[in-house]
Amino acid sequence: MPPHRNDPCPCGSGRKYKHCCMKRDQQAAATPAIRPEMRAAAATETWEADLLPFPFVEESRPKGGAVTSLITAGGFVLHSDIFDQPGSEPFQVAAALAVRVRVAMDAMAAVPSRLRVGDAEVAALLRPLLSGHGVTTIEAGPLLEVADAARDLFRHLVGEDVWPPSGSREAWRFWGRTGDEVAALFRAAAAFHRAAPWKVLPAEQILGATTPAGRKWAVSVMGSGGQEFGLAIFSDVEDFFAVLDGEPGDVWAGQRGRQYGVVFASRADLPRPMQKEVALAGWEVAGPDAYPLLLSVRSPGGGVCAADWADLVALLEAVPRVVTPELGWEEPGLETTDPSSGISFLLMPDLGEPDYDLPPLTPGCAEGPGAEPEAAIEGETAPHPDFEVLRDFKRWLGAHRLSNATVDKHTRNAASFLAYMHGVAEVPLRAIHEFDLRDFLFDWIHRRSGLPATVARAAPASLGKLFRFLGEARGIELPRSAIVLGEKEWFAIRAATCPGGPFWDENTQVWIGELTRDLHARVMLPSEELGEDDAWGERMGPVEWRLHRELRRRWLLWRDELVHQGVTVHDALRAELEDRQRAWEAAPNERADGRTPTEAVRAERREQTST
Repeated sequence: MPPHRNDPCPCGSGRKYKHCCMKRDQQAAATPAIRPEMRAAAATETWEADLLPFPFVEESRPKGGAVTSLITAGGFVLHSDIFDQPGSEPFQVAAALAVRVRVAMDAMAAVPSRLRVGDAEVAALLRPLLSGHGVTTIEAGPLLEVADAARDLFRHLVGEDVWPPSGSREAWRFWGRTGDEVAALFRAAAAFHRAAPWKVLPAEQILGATTPAGRKWAVSVMGSGGQEFGLAIFSDVEDFFAVLDGEPGDVWAGQRGRQYGVVFASRADLPRPMQKEVALAGWEVAGPDAYPLLLSVRSPGGGVCAADWADLVALLEAVPRVVTPELGWEEPGLETTDPSSGISFLLMPDLGEPDYDLPPLTPGCAEGPGAEPEAAIEGETAPHPDFEVLRDFKRWLGAHRLSNATVDKHTRNAASFLAYMHGVAEVPLRAIHEFDLRDFLFDWIHRRSGLPATVARAAPASLGKLFRFLGEARGIELPRSAIVLGEKEWFAIRAATCPGGPFWDENTQVWIGELTRDLHARVMLPSEELGEDDAWGERMGPVEWRLHRELRRRWLLWRDELVHQGVTVHDALRAELEDRQRAWEAAPNERADGRTPTEAVRAERREQTST
């Protein structure tokens, strides 16, 4: 029988139980037992941690914006609690997260080998806070487990799938900004509403904005559809395209960037504390239906830091000054600068054109005990053994306690990639190259996969998991995969600008040509010349096509061999590769029945001409 509160404490301290160990014992009794598999996950898996704004609850609406912390590993929730918003600055969010990570470490008796958070600035601020506690690797990236856990939590506590959870306040003072800062936003919002830039720029025409400090935003003017009027800004352009597709849940699918929106409502639609606050402060409003409301999505803790607040006000002021009929915002590519703020604007999609000022070249072949780069030369003609990978990958996803919908989305993207590798690249996974991943992500998935846009947009996250699985289960690693999958902005723009027509259509050819130029800049495509005085054809016969495919795969192997030897200057590398190509074209080849590739191609062309 447990001791009574007034009994002597069983620990032998001589004090009463209520003044000694009773509180500790009550806490231990209330704490669920930690399962062995949870401890194992905490000791071996990557931890994910985030602060999320707690969704609106009518009965107990948080005045200052409550948040919930979630720390997960291996599909388990290691720690969760709900508390008042700690502040809007990244250092405040980092401090709150650090406390809770340490609580989880104590409970699990484990130190995370890798800790992942959703925001890069928060990650940088966490490192000194946790380095003394043994956490050596802290990074920013997708938080898929946190997202799944949050959705389950909100369904349980709120009774519905609130997604994505957006930060909101019942009074402006609870955003943590000064009265002068709020007044500046009201003035900017009033001028924005009176100018009505939505009459000039459709909502789907996104602006790229760069502040004088170098901060970049994707900007959308809402209102051309006649429904919701205002301004939305995105720190990552891919989030905009997810919203444009009508799938707001996808804004959180890959945990990308911050999003803020200023929309307009009537006074009666405001929370009552806000009605009184605005009336007392006397902030400027454009009209009875033009009271601004602020929402945040994916910002750290659901707040708005001082720098983001200043940018939002500056963009509310600048957009009406530049979005005017006189400037002619009809064609993408128009650039202008607002002289008052110094903010430069560019009408998308030209914002995402690839940058050819490339870093030193690095090898792109698969590595690891399961890799065999030379297998790319032969191709795959038998039923594809890599489809067994799909079955095992799906089981692997399920073991990580992801939702059925998430598992299905990642599996469909993986299946599409395997189909590309078998039917288009004709290369087994053990011989994959960075070239294959780029060709799939920036061309094939948008033009030929047939996947719904909402599924295809998750491809970088899906393939990130697939490559993690291949490394763990098959010993096949693609060192450059993280870099390629991280090119989210260009991936989103490729999806948004794909013409959708046949490959011979002029617009499609221009779209394909953008990727071709990028691959040439990376020295991943062979010379178009054949021998000393000829060229590989645009429409190839079967013999020429087989030989050219072999050349493309050999070129990649030669490329990586030379890079390993230290040839990392683009012009020097291309010169040496073209010498090897000329030698290969002049050597007897078994695919050409012992003739040289140059001889075989010319013979096939003569036969085609004669018939």
